[in-house]
Amino acid sequence: QHYFIQSNLRLTSFIMGQMGWCKISLLTTSLLLIIGGTISLIICGVVISRPNFHGAKFKAGTCQLTTTEDMDYDAAPLESCNCGGGDEECRSFYPCITVEGLYKEDGSNDFLPGTFHYNYESLVKECFVVPACTSSFVSNQVLVERIWTRMYKALDDMGEFKCWGKDGKLYLWMDYTMAKGYMGVFIPLACMVVGIGVGVLFLRW
Repeated sequence: QHYFIQSNLRLTSFIMGQMGWCKISLLTTSLLLIIGGTISLIICGVVISRPNFHGAKFKAGTCQLTTTEDMDYDAAPLESCNCGGGDEECRSFYPCITVEGLYKEDGSNDFLPGTFHYNYESLVKECFVVPACTSSFVSNQVLVERIWTRMYKALDDMGEFKCWGKDGKLYLWMDYTMAKGYMGVFIPLACMVVGIGVGVLFLRW
């Protein structure tokens, strides 16, 4: 009988220990999902959702270039950029060139002036393109020059070409969609909801 009681005590202790470990695991999982979801929501909101929600509002149309191939890079204003990844002390510069054109929305007969932008980042900077930043200003300028020269030759040969515009800002292609914008919000929110659900399970245990 004494042995039977000891065995039951050991079994009870083992079960309680396992339950305690499960509670700790649930709490840890809940916190990681909530914190990770919150951080992801902020990052994805800035990097994914905002550019896509903004770009999805642009309307398809027809464009023409009015800027010539010869660009005065020395006269272009300079924009700073971070050339060291996470090292904020590494700063460099690049020429912020402006590329102008005319835009006519599909279904309209009127061409309106606008400026072309390579992507959302360059649109925010109000430049044609933001190059991959290096510590050398000369290298940055060469990158900008190469991109513009290549784009000019392709677009000038076409005369009129498809583009997307809104409020005088023009994109040469459209990779931004509302679906991508919602995905950037939905996935982090789903992680947070799961984390909260796990937390509720922990509290009710």
